[in-house]
Amino acid sequence: MKLKTIGMFVLVAVVAAIVSPAFADEADDLKTRFKKRYPILLKLRDSGKVGETWEARAEAVKAEYLTEKVEGEKTLATFLAEENQDRERLFVLMAEDAETTPAKIRERFRIRNFGKAEPDHWLKEKDKPWVQKKDMKDE
Repeated sequence: MKLKTIGMFVLVAVVAAIVSPAFADEADDLKTRFKKRYPILLKLRDSGKVGETWEARAEAVKAEYLTEKVEGEKTLATFLAEENQDRERLFVLMAEDAETTPAKIRERFRIRNFGKAEPDHWLKEKDKPWVQKKDMKDE
């Protein structure tokens, strides 16, 4: 659990530190939303309902989970849409600040997210089905 908490703080620090002052207000808003959603996202990952994809998106491991309620009346589909929309905006802001592309930032996040995943967490590599990290083959 301690490692997961550290991971959340690292994400918040990345949002706060990498984005230039010109985007500070928007970055602060993103940071607040990520921080609020993180415990829920972690619980969903731990329960096997949500995994990380090759595109650095959080997605439902099974379509049947999308209609479940997660945050009061919010469905998992809505929750994930908000998370992924914020991730995409973060990738754009970070890319602008680093003078690179959102695709490069997305790749960095994928590598980080796959590396930090717990053995029972679900991951989806490019053009492959969902697999738990413990069952991934080194290629």
